[in-house]
Amino acid sequence: MIFDRDCLTRHVLCKGLQYLKVIFKYLFEMVLMVFFDIIVVCMFVLQGNDLTTYIAVGLLYLLFIGRRALWSGHDIFSKATISCFMPGLLFCIFSLSFALSSDRALLSQTMFLLALARWPLFFQHNKISFSWKIFAKKILFFFALQTGYAITLYQCTLSYSEPLTWLAVPKGLKYDVEKKYPTTSGIQFFYDDLETAKRIDKSLSEVISVLQTSPLYKGPDSLVLIQAPSDALEDSKNLANIWGLHNPGNQKSYYFTDQKNENRYLTAEFYNSHEHPDRAIIIHELTHQMVSKYYGKWNAILFIKLWKNEGYAEYMAATGYYSDKYHLLKILDANDVSDETLENPFPSRSKKEEDISFTDYIAALIQTRYALDEKKCSVFDFFKNEYKPASAQEIQEWLRSE
Repeated sequence: MIFDRDCLTRHVLCKGLQYLKVIFKYLFEMVLMVFFDIIVVCMFVLQGNDLTTYIAVGLLYLLFIGRRALWSGHDIFSKATISCFMPGLLFCIFSLSFALSSDRALLSQTMFLLALARWPLFFQHNKISFSWKIFAKKILFFFALQTGYAITLYQCTLSYSEPLTWLAVPKGLKYDVEKKYPTTSGIQFFYDDLETAKRIDKSLSEVISVLQTSPLYKGPDSLVLIQAPSDALEDSKNLANIWGLHNPGNQKSYYFTDQKNENRYLTAEFYNSHEHPDRAIIIHELTHQMVSKYYGKWNAILFIKLWKNEGYAEYMAATGYYSDKYHLLKILDANDVSDETLENPFPSRSKKEEDISFTDYIAALIQTRYALDEKKCSVFDFFKNEYKPASAQEIQEWLRSE
C-alpha cells in the first residue's frame, strides 16, 4: 500500500472545511436567534399583549427559524417542515427568559433552541426547487397555522410551566361594554352600579397621581377598570373572599365593591382611607395591569416572581402612607408574620387563593419597601431575577434601627 501524503492532506483539509462550514452555520443560526430575540422583546415591550404582536411573532418565526423548510423543494407535510408546525410563540416564551433571567442555564437553553432551529437544515440534501406557487402556498399555510397558535395562546392562559391556579378567573365574570363611565381621569372605567361608580370616580384622580410615579406607567387610556358585584364570584370557591383581581388573560382589572372587609391587614391605614376608601385596591390591581402591559403578558406571568408582582402592587397602593418604619414594624408584629414568610413570600405560583395568607402580602410589601426605598434599587433592577429577597434578620435590623 502506497502512502500518499498529499492525498491525506487534501482529505484532512476537506474534512476541516466541512467542519468549519458546520460551525459557521451554527454561528449564523446563533446570530439569527439573537436577532430574533431582540426584535421579539422589543415588540412585546412596546406593544405588550396585543394580538397583532403574537401574529407578527409567528411570521418572524417562519422567516428566521423555518426559512430553509419554506425555501426547499420539500412538500408541506414532510420531515423538513416539522419545525414549522411548532408555535413561534413557544420560541418567544423561551427566548424572553434570557432577557430577564441570568440564573437559568443559558448554555443548555441556547443549545436546545439551536437544535430545534436547525431541525429543517438536517434534511436539506436535495436541491432547492423554487416555485412561486409552491412557496406562496407554504407561506399561506404556515402563516395561517401560526395565526391560529397566536389566537389560541392569546385567549388561553398558559399552564405547561406550572399549574397556575392562582390565575383562574370565573367564566361568568363579564361586564357590559355599554356601561362605560365618563370619568375625567382617562382610565377606561366600566361599572355595574351607577351610584357606586360615582363614588369610585372621586378616587380615580388620586389613583392616577400615584400610578404616574411609576416608571412603568404608560398613560391612563391603557388601563381598564371594571367595577363588579361580589356575586359575580359565586361560581368560584377559590375567589370568594377577594376584593379585586387582575385578569392577565384579557388585561383587565376587576374591583368588587360590596365585599366584607374581615381581615385586619386590610384595615391598615392605606386600605382604610376615609377620604378615598376605594383607592388602595384599585391602585393594587391597576399596578398589576401596568406591570403586565409594560413587560408583556406572558413575560409577567411566567418570569416575574410572584412576590415582586404583589409586593410592587402593595408598594404602589401604600404610596403616601407609612413614611416611617414604625408602622411597617407594627403591621409585621400585629399579623404574626413568620421569618420564613418574610424571607420567602408567595413561595409558589401554584398556590390556590384560599391557601394564600395576607402575611404573604405584608412580607412582599416590606421586602419591596426595603429594596426600593432603603437599598435604592431601581424598579427595573428590582424586577430582574438577579434581585433576591433580603434575609429576615436584615429586614428586622432595618425596621428596628434608628
